[in-house]
Amino acid sequence: MIQVTGSWPKIGKDLQVLGPVEAPLSKLKGKYRWQIFIRSKGPNLLHVFLKRVGERLKRMLRGSGVSLTVDIDPYQML
Repeated sequence: MIQVTGSWPKIGKDLQVLGPVEAPLSKLKGKYRWQIFIRSKGPNLLHVFLKRVGERLKRMLRGSGVSLTVDIDPYQML
């Protein structure tokens, strides 16, 4: 588990993390896909959160064969 919100006491009111859940197309080109939806009241908090999580996940996932893609304001969720 990644702990990035410990220093942000009111994070639950301003940021929601929903998921992970299987993507609607859960397997594509032989790879399994999952989605996490992150909602925020403002873009600044969301960008800071994604930067912190992204940096930590990149280090954790290095060499594992797992990749992370961040799509801000996705056109569709498939």
